[in-house]
Amino acid sequence: MAKNLYLIGTAHIDPDGQERLENLYEKLRPKIVTVELSKDRADLFDNPPDLEKLLDEYAEDEGLSLRPEQRAIYLKIGIKMSSIFGFEYRAAKSHSEKNPDCRMKFIDVSFLKHGKEDYFQGLRQISRLEDISEDTKEKIYKMLDKGDKGVEEYVELMRQGSVMFYNIFEMLFVLDSDKAEEIVRPLVEEYTECPEELSGAGARIYKQIHAPERDEHMARKIRKIYSSLPSGNMVVPVGVIHIPFLRKKLDDLNPVVSTLDSKKFFKEAAI
Repeated sequence: MAKNLYLIGTAHIDPDGQERLENLYEKLRPKIVTVELSKDRADLFDNPPDLEKLLDEYAEDEGLSLRPEQRAIYLKIGIKMSSIFGFEYRAAKSHSEKNPDCRMKFIDVSFLKHGKEDYFQGLRQISRLEDISEDTKEKIYKMLDKGDKGVEEYVELMRQGSVMFYNIFEMLFVLDSDKAEEIVRPLVEEYTECPEELSGAGARIYKQIHAPERDEHMARKIRKIYSSLPSGNMVVPVGVIHIPFLRKKLDDLNPVVSTLDSKKFFKEAAI
């Protein structure tokens, strides 16, 4: 019986991502859905840290001086974004729980080899790499002063950014796999060298996030999982930046490649 591999590029900050992905699963009825996480990192979504504490630490690091009413909106934005980030995991988990014949598989490397505290400490150090300008701070304050409309405005900015990201990569996907990978590689390599300002946990986490070996690892996992599928569909949503490399590594499997926002793909697939 026939089987199909779908590589779907996602923008991790897409406010509409979970709905899009759940609709895709309902139409394709996959036997396997994968998640760009390791099992231990997925556990952080099931048992999240103290988000309010993390947001306050971030505001302090960036030198944001917030009035109580501004802080309340700032926290609302943070909570909203935390409900968006990780949508690929939530969609896969929901679908596999509703459909017992569908298996969920993790394909990414672990970032938690030194524990959760080290991981969050590293992320905090990375977030300090670039200081927020005074002009940017003023824009943040103005957005926060809009109350709930400021939350809506921020989410809309994320939506527009996601669409732009999707459009850029959709143009790359019409190219052959070698050419697409050739175009994207310099953009990725720019971030592979760890900044000198980072050390300890910050350097460890940065190197793990930007390591080229991640794509090698995910490609091997995808190939192994797909080889175990006798028939049916396997859907692999990953950040769009990974798609050119995974596509090249898995070209012999003839994957269907698309962004999560591709109207052309959804029209041709009649979904």
